[in-house]
Amino acid sequence: MFIYSLIGLFIYGVPRIILIKKKQLKIYWLREIILSLFVAYLSGLLSQTIMPDFTFGVDSLTRELYFWFNFDNINANINLIPFKSITEYLYTTNSAVDDWGAISSLNLLANLMLFLPLGIFAPLLWIKLRSFKSILLLGIGFVTTIEFIQYFIGRSSDIDDIILNSLSILIGFSIFRLLQLGYDRYNQKTRSTNLATDKS
Repeated sequence: MFIYSLIGLFIYGVPRIILIKKKQLKIYWLREIILSLFVAYLSGLLSQTIMPDFTFGVDSLTRELYFWFNFDNINANINLIPFKSITEYLYTTNSAVDDWGAISSLNLLANLMLFLPLGIFAPLLWIKLRSFKSILLLGIGFVTTIEFIQYFIGRSSDIDDIILNSLSILIGFSIFRLLQLGYDRYNQKTRSTNLATDKS
C-alpha cells in the first residue's frame, strides 16, 4: 500500500509542480500539503480495493518477462443481505481458521478505519462537502462503486462492506466537524481577546 501511495504521489506531484511553475500560480502551502496527503491516501486505498491480483516475473525456461492480471477467484462471492457478514463475523465460529475471533474483529475494524480519512480530507478540501447529506451521498456512492468494480476483478462484493465503509466515512466526517468546532472556538476566543486588548 505504501509503495502505491508513493507512486500516486509522484504521478500527481510532478505534473502539479510543472503546472504551478508554468502558469506561475500562487502557492497555498497548507492546501498543497493536504492535497498531496489526500492523493497518497487515495492511491493506497484504491490499490487495496480495486486493483486485481497480478503476477509478474521472469520465466525460468525462456527467460522472458511475464505479467498478467488474474480476474478469476473461486473464493469470491456476493452478499446482498444487509448485516449477514457482520453477524457471521460477530456470532459464528470457523474451526478451519485459527483464531477466527481475532481475524473477524480485525476485518470489521479494518472496514471501519480504511475509509475514515476520506471523511476528513473531503470536507477539508471542498466546502461543498461540509454537510452531512453531501458526505453521506459521497460515501455511499464511492464505496458502492468500489464494490461494483470488485465484482468484475475476481474479488468479493458485500453490501456489509458498503455499510461499514460508509459508516467509516461518517466517523471521519464527525472527527472533521469536531476539529472544525474547536478551531472556530479558538478563533472566536482569540478575536475576543484581541478586541479586549485593543479597547484597553
